[in-house]
Amino acid sequence: MSPAISIIIPAFNIAEYLTACLDSIAYQVNDEVEVIIVNDGSTDNTGNVANSYAFNYDFIKVLHQSNQGVSAARNRGLIEAQGAYVWFIDGDDLIADNALNALITNLHHYDVDIVFFRYHNFYRFHGSTTSVQQILNTPLKAMHFESWLPKLLKFRHLSYSACDKIIKRHILLNNNITFKTALKAAEDYYWNYEVFRVLKSFIFIDEIFYHYRKSRVGSATTVNSKGHLFATLQALESSVNEITINTKKSNAKTQLLYSSQLFFYNLPEFYKSGLIDKEIEQRFFSIYNAYNMHQVPLSDYNSGAKTFDKLYRVLPWRYAIRLYSQLINIRRYLQSTLLKQTK
Repeated sequence: MSPAISIIIPAFNIAEYLTACLDSIAYQVNDEVEVIIVNDGSTDNTGNVANSYAFNYDFIKVLHQSNQGVSAARNRGLIEAQGAYVWFIDGDDLIADNALNALITNLHHYDVDIVFFRYHNFYRFHGSTTSVQQILNTPLKAMHFESWLPKLLKFRHLSYSACDKIIKRHILLNNNITFKTALKAAEDYYWNYEVFRVLKSFIFIDEIFYHYRKSRVGSATTVNSKGHLFATLQALESSVNEITINTKKSNAKTQLLYSSQLFFYNLPEFYKSGLIDKEIEQRFFSIYNAYNMHQVPLSDYNSGAKTFDKLYRVLPWRYAIRLYSQLINIRRYLQSTLLKQTK
């Protein structure tokens, strides 16, 4: 019998954290779960840690490859997976004690394309505590994804992470959805964008099933180099261009809403890094213009957009984006400072 869930774990130089990750999974696994660890050319003890768990647990399989990046590692795991659903987990994170049992129980009751759930960040404030079921105003049941996408975005219940959801494997395979190895950043965003375009049904379980380590030095989320910023902008441009060219206008508005979250997050990062010039101004303006052309109600669904909209009403574009970026970066700095004080 094929497993219900295939857990795919890319692993690169995380020997210090991998044991805790695998322990959080191993004791709650049954014959409906398989775990595939892809050791992506680690130079520390990661490969040995993974091998020792595979030796002790029949449901764990380890694949070793030369270093090719997290996207290639996830893609290889997907090829090897046998489960009806796949769950991409980062090897420095943890899953909640009740996660697998709850997910499998719900999979037996709901035949949906994707299952969303909540996550908790290590060493960061909790996100909104608003109940998902209060937002949807319905008991847990299969829902039509595109109809509910605006509400899910408005209340910040869709992230760019690949880890806070499980998806039917055949949806990824049938639609040729993989993690783009050419992208050096925002690969999770682009993967989610492609997934969200083909989803029909979902459930959202209002429980924290994933614990996401945000502060590890050297992790992809702590790297904010020039190359990462430009890769993120490239991913944003590619998705917006594809939506505006190949998507029916009635559907484009909803799909562009998702991309706008990245637009308003990434713009201040360019400013902070001193990368705002005329070319970057124009690239961001082209994206913003696409939102306006499709009448995307940005201010209704994004708090950053509300701030920017007020500024852009009274200031030219280049001054509005600079002042917006300054204000957002000040807020982020204050939040970071407060966070350090509360650790």
